[in-house]
Amino acid sequence: MRTAIYTVAYPGPYLPTYAREYFDSLAAQSDRDFDVVVFNDGADYLMGSMLPPTLRIRVEPVSGPASALRCQAIRRLLQEGYEMIVFADIDDCFAPNRIEVSKKLIAAGKRIIFNELDLFGADFPEPQPLFAGRIEDGAIFDADAILHANCLGLSNTAVHRDAITEEALQPEEVIVFDWLFYSRLLLAGQNAQFTLATKTLYRQHQSNLATLTKWRDPEIRRGVRVKQQHYSALRKYSAHGALASEFAEIGARMDNDHRFAADYCNAVRASALKQPLWWEPIKTRKELEL
Repeated sequence: MRTAIYTVAYPGPYLPTYAREYFDSLAAQSDRDFDVVVFNDGADYLMGSMLPPTLRIRVEPVSGPASALRCQAIRRLLQEGYEMIVFADIDDCFAPNRIEVSKKLIAAGKRIIFNELDLFGADFPEPQPLFAGRIEDGAIFDADAILHANCLGLSNTAVHRDAITEEALQPEEVIVFDWLFYSRLLLAGQNAQFTLATKTLYRQHQSNLATLTKWRDPEIRRGVRVKQQHYSALRKYSAHGALASEFAEIGARMDNDHRFAADYCNAVRASALKQPLWWEPIKTRKELEL
């Protein structure tokens, strides 16, 4: 099965170190029959010395808004005839069997798979599993399962080309691309299967767009914007349309009513699980009893 590893490289002070560890983890894969395609959005640290000679690596310069760039990159891989795309962020690392397990599940007829995430970084002396205990091995997710929170990211998923719809590749100006991309695929009738047979080491650092552990006021306000944009992009579906209106109202009221903003942020922090899914703590006023 012709397989592409998809990642986007971007500028950042720690990215050279992260990228070296990323490529090392790919070079250590038990199955190395894949092409690494790096879409380079202005990262000048991608020097030949950090690219393992044992890997087939291609660096493609790209630029533009994040969502449009990602849609164009996925479309390019499909046009080049890849049957499977494994999404793997350049600041993360991967268990040695990630590609092997992904290929086996896709070859067995699964069209979207997602694997465990182990949180690691300065705040995690030992890697900490995120989904184990919450999601059973082999669980099947449909669109309703990711209505209120996401667990399918661009570093723990693999997709067969047949699952990718034209609508999913229509760029939409949203803060979070992965949630919208997979929501569109599942709303089109696909399912995603979870596996504990492999894992992504999901690095936690100050530049993470999707926070899982620190819910300060700025992160909560950004989370409200994320949900408003996400649901607005899917407004044609009734449940998403209602949620788009709800989070638009929350955002507007937070901007104009400082007391409400403080109460909302405190309620989010009080109700947040220790290991939430992406954007799970950002809730409606009814859920937070406000």
